[in-house]
Amino acid sequence: MAEAVRHSLETGQHLAVQAGTGTGKSLAYLVPAIRHAVEQDTTVVVSTATIALQRQLIDRDLPRLAGALTSSLGRAPVFAILKGRRNYLCLLRAQGDAPAEPEDTLFDPAATSVTGRP
Repeated sequence: MAEAVRHSLETGQHLAVQAGTGTGKSLAYLVPAIRHAVEQDTTVVVSTATIALQRQLIDRDLPRLAGALTSSLGRAPVFAILKGRRNYLCLLRAQGDAPAEPEDTLFDPAATSVTGRP
């Protein structure tokens, strides 16, 4: 999987991988992603479906990998967590003036928010 992720990062090709729980998927995509980000002096975004996986990556996987890879990469990788819009308070919603968000549709480029803006 790590080799497939590396190849995908280098070529820009899409990649979908499936593997069971506990097989090391996080490490298999994080190691080539970190290497790519450091070598290309760019940012890599890892999007997760759950807050639990975000916490695992930030609290456990990324700090360990940063420490383990720093000497071979020549510098320490930098990482941060950014949470989706559902994790922040909207002033309109706090005041009770905003209608409920429509159900999200994955990969729908025409989807807009309740305000009509993308």
